[in-house]
Amino acid sequence: MTDTTTSKDDEKRSKSSYSETSPRGGWRQVDSEIWALNTEPRTGLQRVSHTLRGVAAIFTHPFSAFILGVMAISWSVTGTILAAYYIGGVRFFGPVFLGLWASIIIIGILVIEKLGYGRNFEGWDFPLRKTIALPLAFGLVLAVLYLILLLGNRLR
Repeated sequence: MTDTTTSKDDEKRSKSSYSETSPRGGWRQVDSEIWALNTEPRTGLQRVSHTLRGVAAIFTHPFSAFILGVMAISWSVTGTILAAYYIGGVRFFGPVFLGLWASIIIIGILVIEKLGYGRNFEGWDFPLRKTIALPLAFGLVLAVLYLILLLGNRLR
């Protein structure tokens, strides 16, 4: 009987002391010193690490990921346009541009396959005809553009 009375007394004491120290009833008070900023000046590597953390915070923000993605896409498109113009000039710009994009796509597919990520796309169940028809149509468009270019120069 004394065991149950002592445990009940302990519960009453712990509940009463808990609610007495807390201004809002159920919450314990927190020492405000844990939120205080460190006032010691940074030196050496601490400055470098603080600066790098600030720069990294820019790139880890969700909105910055969107901005960086848009910039990467726009620069890659602009880069291929400039490369096609540099390689083919005005005369062969179209075929060279299509050829660059075809090679980028083919290299991307080969890298995906060689790295073993191709199995992630096995469940897509694309028919083989549609899979082969897309590169063939792309090549056909490239051939037609080249034919138009050659015939256009011959008929002048």
